[in-house]
Amino acid sequence: EAKNARALEKLSDESIAVTYAATKRKPAATDKDINVSEVTVTFHGKALIEQTDIVINYGNRYGFLGPNGSGKSTIMKAIAARAIPIPEGLDIYFLDREYEATDKTALAAVFESNEEVEALEAQAEALNNLMGEIGDDEDKMAA
Repeated sequence: EAKNARALEKLSDESIAVTYAATKRKPAATDKDINVSEVTVTFHGKALIEQTDIVINYGNRYGFLGPNGSGKSTIMKAIAARAIPIPEGLDIYFLDREYEATDKTALAAVFESNEEVEALEAQAEALNNLMGEIGDDEDKMAA
């Protein structure tokens, strides 16, 4: 849940807002399909998609088509951040940067990228903790 909260906070920091229709039923962890009504994704107040139903059925492949700068990656970033209700049992992998061509599978590339991000996040957390411990103590800062 903390990771999800960080992802949603990052969306907010990047001025990405997502709304959708309320439902009576939360997706079960065992659900394999995504079905969300009236989704709107905005970037800096500009609607990228508006009142759109997102239906992703297990076993099918999907893609976004549109010109550069039309918001495809921003919409994918919102979905990957689970800004819409997505069953907990579904894994989402999103690479927000290009990856050099290799013989690795797509999944292996995603895991490698995620490991790098997790290592950097751990390093940042350790530095934040250290700064919190040091505070304004000049003697500790000199050490």
